[in-house]
Amino acid sequence: MRKSILAALIFLSLSDLFGQSSSDYKISEFSEFGWYYCSIVNKSNMTLILYANKNEYHKSGNPIYILQGTIGLPDKYNTKIGDGDPQAGVFKFKVLYSDPSKKDFIPTQGTIWYKINKFGKDRLEMEAGEATLSILNAK
Repeated sequence: MRKSILAALIFLSLSDLFGQSSSDYKISEFSEFGWYYCSIVNKSNMTLILYANKNEYHKSGNPIYILQGTIGLPDKYNTKIGDGDPQAGVFKFKVLYSDPSKKDFIPTQGTIWYKINKFGKDRLEMEAGEATLSILNAK
């Protein structure tokens, strides 16, 4: 329930920020090992929110971080560290929010790639340390 309310609030604030109607947005959800990501995409603009499912990393249920930025051109580095999509663009972001106790969870620039599929499920790729790639497809 908290996720739905927070996503709705962010969605409304983004519509003011980008000056677009609500039909211009695509919301996708990704999950892996108790980590939940929510992306809100408008053209090349994106907001990415990370939650933990009250696991050992984060018991409060609040977001761990909220990133906002743009999906740029592919750099193909994701294909060198794993089975990345060569058409996935690099996500360049600024940190809108991070849990004060989890600042070390914020990814570095150039380690997140995103592929928008207009008529299908989006794809989120992240460097997972030790030169490995985590690939998530939207639900």
